[in-house]
Amino acid sequence: MRRALTLAATVAALLGARVAGAYCRSATCPPQGTDGSTAGQVCNPALPTDCGIELQWRQPCMSFDVQQGASRQIDFATADATLTQAFATWAGSECGGGMPSFQIFDLGAVSCDKAEYNQQAGNANILIFRDDVWPHDTGGGGVDTLALTTVTYDVVAGDIYDADIEVNTADNTFSTGDQPGATDVDLLSVLTHETGHFLGLAHTQTEGATMFASYTPGTITIRQPQADDVAAVCDAYPVDRQATGACTGLPRHGWAPLCAAEQTNLSCAASPARSEGGSGGGAGLLALGVAFVAVARGSGRIRGRRGSRRW
Repeated sequence: MRRALTLAATVAALLGARVAGAYCRSATCPPQGTDGSTAGQVCNPALPTDCGIELQWRQPCMSFDVQQGASRQIDFATADATLTQAFATWAGSECGGGMPSFQIFDLGAVSCDKAEYNQQAGNANILIFRDDVWPHDTGGGGVDTLALTTVTYDVVAGDIYDADIEVNTADNTFSTGDQPGATDVDLLSVLTHETGHFLGLAHTQTEGATMFASYTPGTITIRQPQADDVAAVCDAYPVDRQATGACTGLPRHGWAPLCAAEQTNLSCAASPARSEGGSGGGAGLLALGVAFVAVARGSGRIRGRRGSRRW
Protein backbone atom coordinates (compact mmCIF):
# COMPACT_ATOMS: atom_id res chain seq x y z
CA MET A 1 0.00 0.00 0.00
CA ARG A 2 1.36 3.43 -0.93
CA ARG A 3 0.05 6.62 0.59
CA ALA A 4 0.46 9.65 -1.63
CA LEU A 5 1.05 13.08 -0.16
CA THR A 6 -1.67 15.67 0.11
CA LEU A 7 -0.62 18.42 -2.25
CA ALA A 8 -1.65 21.99 -2.72
CA ALA A 9 -3.64 22.26 -5.93
CA THR A 10 -0.87 24.06 -7.77
CA VAL A 11 1.66 21.40 -6.75
CA ALA A 12 -0.61 18.48 -7.60
CA ALA A 13 -0.82 19.71 -11.17
CA LEU A 14 2.95 19.59 -11.47
CA LEU A 15 3.67 16.08 -10.27
CA GLY A 16 3.31 14.42 -13.64
CA ALA A 17 5.52 17.02 -15.32
CA ARG A 18 8.60 16.74 -13.15
CA VAL A 19 11.77 15.15 -14.38
CA ALA A 20 13.40 12.21 -12.59
CA GLY A 21 16.33 13.46 -10.59
CA ALA A 22 14.91 16.95 -10.23
CA TYR A 23 14.34 18.76 -6.98
CA CYS A 24 12.08 21.67 -6.14
CA ARG A 25 12.09 24.39 -3.52
CA SER A 26 8.96 26.10 -2.29
CA ALA A 27 8.57 29.68 -3.43
CA THR A 28 6.42 32.75 -3.02
CA CYS A 29 4.83 33.92 -6.26
CA PRO A 30 2.57 36.78 -7.35
CA PRO A 31 -1.00 36.15 -6.14
CA GLN A 32 -2.81 33.75 -8.43
CA GLY A 33 -6.15 31.99 -8.65
CA THR A 34 -9.43 32.91 -7.04
CA ASP A 35 -7.96 32.70 -3.55
CA GLY A 36 -4.95 34.89 -4.32
CA SER A 37 -2.53 32.11 -3.47
CA THR A 38 1.14 33.03 -3.35
CA ALA A 39 2.28 29.40 -3.08
CA GLY A 40 4.62 28.21 -5.79
CA GLN A 41 7.91 26.47 -6.35
CA VAL A 42 11.18 26.72 -8.24
CA CYS A 43 12.68 23.50 -9.60
CA ASN A 44 15.99 22.28 -10.96
CA PRO A 45 15.76 21.50 -13.87
CA ALA A 46 13.33 24.37 -14.32
CA LEU A 47 9.68 23.77 -15.12
CA PRO A 48 7.44 26.08 -17.18
CA THR A 49 5.30 26.66 -14.10
CA ASP A 50 8.18 27.82 -11.86
CA CYS A 51 7.69 31.24 -10.35
CA GLY A 52 8.74 33.55 -7.61
CA ILE A 53 11.37 33.64 -4.89
CA GLU A 54 12.50 30.50 -3.08
CA LEU A 55 11.71 30.27 0.62
CA GLN A 56 14.58 30.26 3.09
CA TRP A 57 15.31 30.91 6.75
CA ARG A 58 17.57 33.93 6.25
CA GLN A 59 19.15 33.78 9.71
CA PRO A 60 22.01 31.36 10.44
CA CYS A 61 20.25 29.55 13.30
CA MET A 62 16.72 28.30 13.90
CA SER A 63 15.03 26.35 16.69
CA PHE A 64 12.33 23.79 17.39
CA ASP A 65 10.21 22.67 20.33
CA VAL A 66 8.02 19.67 21.15
CA GLN A 67 4.59 20.09 22.72
CA GLN A 68 4.97 18.84 26.28
CA GLY A 69 2.13 16.30 26.14
CA ALA A 70 3.61 14.58 23.07
CA SER A 71 1.39 11.57 22.27
CA ARG A 72 -0.16 8.52 23.85
CA GLN A 73 1.81 6.58 21.23
CA ILE A 74 5.10 8.46 21.62
CA ASP A 75 6.45 9.97 24.81
CA PHE A 76 8.10 13.39 24.93
CA ALA A 77 11.68 12.15 25.18
CA THR A 78 11.28 9.88 22.17
CA ALA A 79 9.55 12.56 20.12
CA ASP A 80 12.24 15.10 20.95
CA ALA A 81 15.07 12.70 20.16
CA THR A 82 13.48 11.67 16.86
CA LEU A 83 12.92 15.25 15.72
CA THR A 84 16.49 16.12 16.70
CA GLN A 85 17.76 13.20 14.62
CA ALA A 86 15.68 14.27 11.62
CA PHE A 87 17.07 17.80 11.67
CA ALA A 88 20.62 16.58 12.26
CA THR A 89 20.40 14.40 9.15
CA TRP A 90 19.70 17.43 6.96
CA ALA A 91 22.24 19.60 8.77
CA GLY A 92 24.95 16.98 8.24
CA SER A 93 24.50 16.76 4.47
CA GLU A 94 27.67 16.99 2.40
CA CYS A 95 27.66 20.14 0.27
CA GLY A 96 30.88 19.97 -1.72
CA GLY A 97 33.35 20.26 1.13
CA GLY A 98 31.04 21.68 3.78
CA MET A 99 27.60 21.36 5.32
CA PRO A 100 24.42 23.39 4.81
CA SER A 101 24.75 26.86 6.30
CA PHE A 102 22.28 26.64 9.17
CA GLN A 103 22.14 25.42 12.74
CA ILE A 104 19.17 24.02 14.64
CA PHE A 105 18.63 24.42 18.39
CA ASP A 106 16.28 22.41 20.58
CA LEU A 107 14.54 24.86 22.90
CA GLY A 108 12.68 22.14 24.81
CA ALA A 109 9.07 21.61 25.81
CA VAL A 110 6.22 24.05 25.27
CA SER A 111 2.62 23.96 26.46
CA CYS A 112 1.16 25.53 23.30
CA ASP A 113 -0.61 22.97 21.11
CA LYS A 114 -1.52 25.21 18.17
CA ALA A 115 0.13 25.69 14.81
CA GLU A 116 0.23 29.48 14.80
CA TYR A 117 2.40 32.48 14.06
CA ASN A 118 2.04 35.51 16.28
CA GLN A 119 2.89 38.95 14.98
CA GLN A 120 2.54 40.58 18.41
CA ALA A 121 3.59 37.80 20.75
CA GLY A 122 6.31 35.24 21.26
CA ASN A 123 6.56 32.18 19.02
CA ALA A 124 7.83 28.62 18.89
CA ASN A 125 8.36 26.16 16.05
CA ILE A 126 6.42 23.23 17.48
CA LEU A 127 6.03 19.50 16.89
CA ILE A 128 2.43 18.65 17.84
CA PHE A 129 0.72 15.25 17.89
CA ARG A 130 -3.02 15.02 17.18
CA ASP A 131 -4.13 11.96 19.17
CA ASP A 132 -7.87 12.56 19.35
CA VAL A 133 -8.88 14.00 16.01
CA TRP A 134 -7.13 15.13 12.85
CA PRO A 135 -8.41 18.67 12.20
CA HIS A 136 -7.31 19.06 8.58
CA ASP A 137 -9.49 16.61 6.64
CA THR A 138 -11.83 18.65 4.46
CA GLY A 139 -14.44 16.22 3.20
CA GLY A 140 -13.49 12.59 3.64
CA GLY A 141 -12.89 10.59 0.49
CA GLY A 142 -10.46 8.16 2.07
CA VAL A 143 -7.89 10.75 2.97
CA ASP A 144 -5.38 9.31 5.43
CA THR A 145 -3.09 12.15 6.37
CA LEU A 146 0.07 11.35 8.28
CA ALA A 147 1.46 14.79 8.99
CA LEU A 148 1.34 18.44 8.04
CA THR A 149 3.92 21.23 8.25
CA THR A 150 2.71 24.83 8.19
CA VAL A 151 5.32 27.43 7.30
CA THR A 152 4.80 31.18 7.72
CA TYR A 153 6.78 33.31 5.28
CA ASP A 154 7.13 36.81 3.87
CA VAL A 155 5.21 36.83 0.59
CA VAL A 156 7.51 39.45 -0.94
CA ALA A 157 10.98 38.35 0.17
CA GLY A 158 10.44 34.62 0.83
CA ASP A 159 11.83 34.82 4.38
CA ILE A 160 10.54 31.96 6.55
CA TYR A 161 9.28 33.24 9.91
CA ASP A 162 7.83 30.19 11.60
CA ALA A 163 7.12 26.48 11.04
CA ASP A 164 4.96 23.98 12.94
CA ILE A 165 4.67 20.24 12.35
CA GLU A 166 1.48 18.32 13.18
CA VAL A 167 1.43 14.50 13.22
CA ASN A 168 -1.78 12.52 12.77
CA THR A 169 -1.60 9.97 15.57
CA ALA A 170 -5.43 9.89 15.68
CA ASP A 171 -5.68 7.82 12.51
CA ASN A 172 -2.30 6.13 12.21
CA THR A 173 -0.05 3.82 14.21
CA PHE A 174 3.50 5.16 14.41
CA SER A 175 6.66 3.20 15.13
CA THR A 176 9.91 4.48 16.58
CA GLY A 177 11.91 1.26 16.26
CA ASP A 178 14.27 0.13 13.54
CA GLN A 179 11.86 -2.52 12.29
CA PRO A 180 8.34 -1.08 12.07
CA GLY A 181 5.46 -3.43 11.41
CA ALA A 182 4.22 -3.88 7.86
CA THR A 183 1.36 -1.42 8.38
CA ASP A 184 3.13 0.93 10.78
CA VAL A 185 4.30 4.44 9.95
CA ASP A 186 7.93 5.13 10.75
CA LEU A 187 8.06 8.36 12.77
CA LEU A 188 11.64 9.19 11.81
CA SER A 189 10.84 8.81 8.10
CA VAL A 190 7.88 11.15 8.39
CA LEU A 191 9.77 13.72 10.47
CA THR A 192 12.75 13.67 8.11
CA HIS A 193 10.40 14.48 5.23
CA GLU A 194 8.58 17.09 7.31
CA THR A 195 11.76 18.82 8.40
CA GLY A 196 12.67 19.06 4.73
CA HIS A 197 9.50 21.10 4.29
CA PHE A 198 10.37 23.06 7.46
CA LEU A 199 13.57 24.08 5.65
CA GLY A 200 11.65 25.16 2.54
CA LEU A 201 12.05 22.09 0.33
CA ALA A 202 9.29 20.88 -1.98
CA HIS A 203 8.69 17.45 -3.50
CA THR A 204 10.94 15.60 -5.90
CA GLN A 205 9.94 13.18 -8.63
CA THR A 206 12.78 10.84 -7.71
CA GLU A 207 11.16 7.75 -6.24
CA GLY A 208 12.95 6.64 -3.09
CA ALA A 209 14.11 10.13 -2.16
CA THR A 210 13.13 11.56 1.21
CA MET A 211 11.18 14.36 -0.48
CA PHE A 212 9.33 12.04 -2.87
CA ALA A 213 5.58 12.51 -2.60
CA SER A 214 4.63 9.12 -1.19
CA TYR A 215 5.48 6.75 1.63
CA THR A 216 5.20 2.97 1.92
CA PRO A 217 4.13 1.82 5.42
CA GLY A 218 6.64 -0.34 7.22
CA THR A 219 9.67 1.13 5.43
CA ILE A 220 12.55 3.21 6.78
CA THR A 221 14.52 3.99 3.60
CA ILE A 222 13.64 7.69 3.48
CA ARG A 223 15.19 8.33 6.87
CA GLN A 224 18.40 9.18 5.01
CA PRO A 225 18.25 11.97 2.39
CA GLN A 226 19.31 10.78 -1.05
CA ALA A 227 21.39 12.66 -3.64
CA ASP A 228 18.30 14.47 -4.89
CA ASP A 229 17.45 15.65 -1.36
CA VAL A 230 21.01 16.66 -0.54
CA ALA A 231 21.20 18.74 -3.72
CA ALA A 232 18.04 20.55 -2.65
CA VAL A 233 19.17 21.42 0.88
CA CYS A 234 22.63 22.46 -0.34
CA ASP A 235 21.00 24.73 -2.91
CA ALA A 236 18.77 26.25 -0.22
CA TYR A 237 21.58 26.69 2.33
CA PRO A 238 24.89 26.79 0.42
CA VAL A 239 28.13 26.65 2.38
CA ASP A 240 29.05 30.21 1.39
CA ARG A 241 25.61 31.71 2.12
CA GLN A 242 25.63 35.18 3.67
CA ALA A 243 23.09 34.65 6.46
CA THR A 244 21.65 37.67 8.27
CA GLY A 245 21.32 38.19 12.02
CA ALA A 246 22.85 36.62 15.09
CA CYS A 247 22.94 32.90 15.82
CA THR A 248 20.47 32.92 18.71
CA GLY A 249 17.91 30.40 17.51
CA LEU A 250 15.16 32.61 18.96
CA PRO A 251 11.94 32.79 16.92
CA ARG A 252 10.69 36.00 15.43
CA HIS A 253 9.21 38.26 18.17
CA GLY A 254 10.88 36.11 20.84
CA TRP A 255 10.39 32.61 22.18
CA ALA A 256 7.32 31.69 24.22
CA PRO A 257 6.09 28.31 25.51
CA LEU A 258 2.48 29.56 25.59
CA CYS A 259 0.05 30.12 22.73
CA ALA A 260 -0.64 33.76 21.85
CA ALA A 261 -3.99 33.87 23.66
CA GLU A 262 -2.30 32.77 26.89
CA GLN A 263 0.57 35.23 26.79
CA THR A 264 0.07 38.19 29.09
CA ASN A 265 3.14 40.07 27.92
CA LEU A 266 2.82 40.47 24.17
CA SER A 267 6.35 41.79 23.87
CA CYS A 268 7.94 38.81 25.57
CA ALA A 269 11.22 37.56 24.14
CA ALA A 270 12.33 34.85 26.49
CA SER A 271 15.65 33.12 26.00
CA PRO A 272 15.39 29.50 27.19
CA ALA A 273 18.20 27.06 27.72
CA ARG A 274 18.91 25.27 24.47
CA SER A 275 20.81 22.34 23.09
CA GLU A 276 22.20 22.07 19.59
CA GLY A 277 20.27 19.63 17.44
CA GLY A 278 22.32 19.95 14.28
CA SER A 279 24.75 22.33 12.65
CA GLY A 280 26.05 23.59 9.37
CA GLY A 281 27.57 26.65 8.69
CA GLY A 282 3.57 41.30 5.53
CA ALA A 283 3.75 37.29 6.09
CA GLY A 284 2.23 34.43 4.18
CA LEU A 285 1.44 31.07 5.69
CA LEU A 286 2.53 28.16 3.55
CA ALA A 287 1.29 24.85 4.75
CA LEU A 288 4.04 22.95 3.21
CA GLY A 289 3.20 19.77 4.74
CA VAL A 290 3.97 16.46 3.91
CA ALA A 291 0.62 15.21 4.43
CA PHE A 292 0.67 11.58 3.34
CA VAL A 293 -2.73 10.57 2.02
CA ALA A 294 -4.45 7.83 0.07
CA VAL A 295 -5.63 10.24 -2.63
CA ALA A 296 -3.64 13.28 -3.78
CA ARG A 297 -5.90 16.20 -3.05
CA GLY A 298 -5.52 19.97 -3.20
CA SER A 299 -5.95 21.71 0.12
CA GLY A 300 -4.16 25.01 -0.36
CA ARG A 301 -5.50 28.09 1.34
CA ILE A 302 -4.14 31.62 1.42
CA ARG A 303 -5.76 34.13 3.72
CA GLY A 304 -4.80 37.53 2.44
CA ARG A 305 -1.07 37.96 2.95
CA ARG A 306 -1.11 35.28 5.60
CA GLY A 307 -2.41 32.07 4.17
CA SER A 308 -1.69 28.38 4.21
CA ARG A 309 -0.83 25.78 1.67
CA ARG A 310 -0.97 22.21 2.84
CA TRP A 311 0.53 19.13 1.21
